Amino acid sequence: MSSNKDRRNLLIIASIVIITLSIIAVVILSVVMKPSNPTNLAIIAQPFAPTTTATTQPAPTPTIQPAPTATIQPAPTPTTAPTQPGPLPPEPTQLTTTATATRQPATPTTQPTTTATATRQPATPTVTKQPPTATVKASINIDSTDKAFSLLFDKLKQDKIYSDGLGCLSFQDEDQGTNYFQIALREKHGGTCPGDPNTAPVRDRFKVYANGDIFWLNIITDKEVPYSDFKKTRS
Repeated sequence: MSSNKDRRNLLIIASIVIITLSIIAVVILSVVMKPSNPTNLAIIAQPFAPTTTATTQPAPTPTIQPAPTATIQPAPTPTTAPTQPGPLPPEPTQLTTTATATRQPATPTTQPTTTATATRQPATPTVTKQPPTATVKASINIDSTDKAFSLLFDKLKQDKIYSDGLGCLSFQDEDQGTNYFQIALREKHGGTCPGDPNTAPVRDRFKVYANGDIFWLNIITDKEVPYSDFKKTRS
């Protein structure tokens, strides 16, 4: 668009220059080609006529009118009309091809027929009875003081009954029966264990039976408490 405008302006300027030069040329030619004064010609043509004082009038000086200034009107800017959307082309005609499916009769395949006599037996549900799960306690035979000490020590350590551990406790055999061992847990004082070295108070008493059962002896009620109940009171 910018190049078209520049080209148009150059054409207009060239036209103005050509018109101006043409006007100047016409004026010059009109001055040069104008005939001489007729009065002078008449005097020269009559040499023997009486002398007459002729007053020669100076030729009128031609007045050059300035060339009219051409007013250049700017070329109208072409207004591009908004393109109106043309009619949409017709949608292509969809060719609907109807496929006619011809069902051919299936040719039966003759398989050799083997006649087998099947006897359907009623299904017998198999019920597997699981014997009730019983907790079988390992056979334990506590027949010595060392075994009773070891069983009680492992149980107390596993359940973390004493927060200060078992390092400051001693196991003492107090009584034995035909099927049990009575053990007292005494505090050890001295060295790394706090307390008066001259005293060894009893902290708890237990009975360990030959079958592995452990009971805590309640010194207040003087009753045997199962170890599981005793454990709940210390947790």
